[in-house]
Amino acid sequence: MGGGLGLSKALTGIQLDAAYEYINWYLSGWVGGYLGLAVEGARTRNAVAFARTFDGKASLTIVGRLFTSLAEGGHPPVGEPSWGDTRVILPPSLPAGPYRNALTGTIVELEQGAMSLSRVFAHLPVGILEPA
Repeated sequence: MGGGLGLSKALTGIQLDAAYEYINWYLSGWVGGYLGLAVEGARTRNAVAFARTFDGKASLTIVGRLFTSLAEGGHPPVGEPSWGDTRVILPPSLPAGPYRNALTGTIVELEQGAMSLSRVFAHLPVGILEPA
């Protein structure tokens, strides 16, 4: 059995199309700015986040890592039990409104300039987010 996220098994239709659109942006050498984002909270070491910006558009990529320490009892590393208070801090240079996870359709509100990983990773331990 292979590793990986199994996006094609977890996503269908428009969501899968959106996932591949963003993946293709990165693979085609999407020009624009790159900005590493700070992760804070109890699971700081378990996530990596960055933003890409170009021509007034922004895309956030947030990925979970080191899942063995999160997946207690064989449960997938998603939601509040795995991510608790961990959050990604967005700098003022990025849009301040809610973001939509292109992989799941979930809308994630910012709280005091930060994005809760419990919400971002509610269904999958990876998120590609765009301003809603």
